[in-house]
Amino acid sequence: MTGRGILAVNLIGSLKRETFMTASIIETLRRVFATVQVYPVFSPEGGDGWGNLAAIAHNGPPIPFNPTAVRDFPVHRLAQHSVREIMGRTFSFPVNTAAIILTDDYNPVDFYDTWLKEELRRNILKNQDADILS
Repeated sequence: MTGRGILAVNLIGSLKRETFMTASIIETLRRVFATVQVYPVFSPEGGDGWGNLAAIAHNGPPIPFNPTAVRDFPVHRLAQHSVREIMGRTFSFPVNTAAIILTDDYNPVDFYDTWLKEELRRNILKNQDADILS
């Protein structure tokens, strides 16, 4: 990646309940990049506080979100609310949120976020037609 490159990461994360791994991923990115912006693709205030997060990391000043740039994109009907109403809102964990720096030698994401993976699986099974899953 060049010095002007941008890393975009899509992850399933929690912003309310058991935030340790999500906060650790963001903190790890902050140790590498000058700017890390987190865009939840759901309303952090409502629901269970977990879902898709877009993390944008780069070495430069924050890049303001430009809603007109995506206004005319074709969007699937199931994603329209997220794209039209929520997209562009950033999230920051409160100061002193528990987090560690993840490394190749120590990366316990699968251990700490097991509950989140199970919630995601339940959500998929509940909201998808059975013929898609077979």
